[in-house]
Amino acid sequence: MKKQALLKSRQVIFVSFSIFILSIFCLYAQSVEADFLLYSPSPVMTGMGGTGTAIPTDDPYNFFYNPAQLGLNSTNNNLVIGIYPSSVNLSATNTKILFDNYAVQGGYDLSKLLGGFPLSIGAGFLYQGIDFGEYIRTKESGVIIGKVNPYEKAATFSLGFGFNYFIRIAGGISYKLIWSDMNVSSYTDSMLFSTKGNADAFDIGILAEVPIITKMPFGDNLNFNLSASAGYTFANWGSDMVYTTNNNDFGSPIARTARLGYGLSTGIDYKYKETEFKLVQIDWTSEANDLLAKVRIVDLHDSVFSLISYNSSAPFGEINFWDNVIMLKNTSAGTVNRHGVRVSLFETADISFGGYSKPHPHIKSSGSTLGFSIGTKGVMKFLSQEIKNDIIEFIAKHFSLQYSYSIIKFDKAYYLNDIIIQYPDQKYNALYLNMSGFW
Repeated sequence: MKKQALLKSRQVIFVSFSIFILSIFCLYAQSVEADFLLYSPSPVMTGMGGTGTAIPTDDPYNFFYNPAQLGLNSTNNNLVIGIYPSSVNLSATNTKILFDNYAVQGGYDLSKLLGGFPLSIGAGFLYQGIDFGEYIRTKESGVIIGKVNPYEKAATFSLGFGFNYFIRIAGGISYKLIWSDMNVSSYTDSMLFSTKGNADAFDIGILAEVPIITKMPFGDNLNFNLSASAGYTFANWGSDMVYTTNNNDFGSPIARTARLGYGLSTGIDYKYKETEFKLVQIDWTSEANDLLAKVRIVDLHDSVFSLISYNSSAPFGEINFWDNVIMLKNTSAGTVNRHGVRVSLFETADISFGGYSKPHPHIKSSGSTLGFSIGTKGVMKFLSQEIKNDIIEFIAKHFSLQYSYSIIKFDKAYYLNDIIIQYPDQKYNALYLNMSGFW
């Protein structure tokens, strides 16, 4: 594991080994500091293979994947909140390693203040954290000296701007504060080794959407739409994770990542009385993620070290747009390919499918994803047309609730092309509250 050295007690070895396994075999982690920053927090986007860089979405977690999402989302939504009703257990053992987060974002269409100039602004906050549980700490003699509760967490503050004049184009930036307290210590005579660190980082992103067909009529009250999009994010750019050990400071690279992708969105709108519904919408997206670091694992005298340095080929790393994004080929050992599709019906329910492939030189793995959502937006819009009631009309215009669920099914992971690991399924779910139309 990237943080372990001189760990002698059985309890600490168990904690460290669990974290090491998590870092290697989890869908998103690749043995760098703060690798939890690579885990997809949104159940909706997780169901689409962990994508989200290049497909516009009103998901409250969208700025995790690309902060430019805030610039586009702000034209329609005033406030969006996402929260987990229960944490995700990432552990492959009987212990619990809990992943939890919540997101809040809001936006404003500035065209109302700028005389029709099509500019919008959005801001968001995201909390992410992993709780590794409580463990007993002992000396080599077996004497219990206390309990530890390892954790890692981050707070992200994001800002995005959008411009909508035929082409919708947006840019965004995020600032992150990151804390790590693994609480792993070893007592060898009078020496104490511990790992507690902090770092800060930035994300920058761009996102553009081009309408290809807009409101093409092909039946009574039916219109066809088609658009294409592309996006890029340079994530976790900043300082190393700085640790303090025995009054000495040292740094180690964090999960700096390049994300590049495209999306296609098509659908049929239906006008019922005075309200227009998105009767059917289909979204497809593909992207490639490249961890901009070179990792070499060294096992020396029963201590495991990770020697990591940043890849100088930024900002795209080893991503080849045609091979990795369009053709979904694995041409680079450091690039993870992702793809996903979502089908939405009547603005009420949707189902998504996706997958990923990671041809890492030490760990080769792939997996599939599945997700679904159900919400109140379409139903309330329909009821507002059938039942002329001021309260129903107000709710339909301004509020919607949604529940989303997704699952990651891991295929077999091959460690050093020999050892086969079957990682258990991971299940995500979240509740969303959307408020719009107030300003």
